[in-house]
Amino acid sequence: MRVFKRFTLADLEYSAEINERNLRTYLHALHRTGFLHIERPKRNGRPMGHVVWRLACGAGPLAPILRRDGTGVYDPNTDRLIPYPANPPGDQLSVSTQPVDTVSEAEHHVRIRR
Repeated sequence: MRVFKRFTLADLEYSAEINERNLRTYLHALHRTGFLHIERPKRNGRPMGHVVWRLACGAGPLAPILRRDGTGVYDPNTDRLIPYPANPPGDQLSVSTQPVDTVSEAEHHVRIRR
């Protein structure tokens, strides 16, 4: 990540030889804790429409480690745990999980999509 400065998932997947799902989990965790920012959000249906990530802070030579208990990311360079915030950053990664309360609201969404 430090070499690329700006990168996509495919850039890292190719250079690090890591599973795509594990890499996505790692990037989203780093994004939630502020290590990464989204420079350009995903653009569906466009050439080169992948998310472009940017390293927000170079804490040091050691890579941050995700905690298995889901509490946050451990930074071995500063020897501290960065907890996940209660509200994830809104750089267009969060998808609303609010249930549709009424039938009329659901019908409204169907009409918009048509």
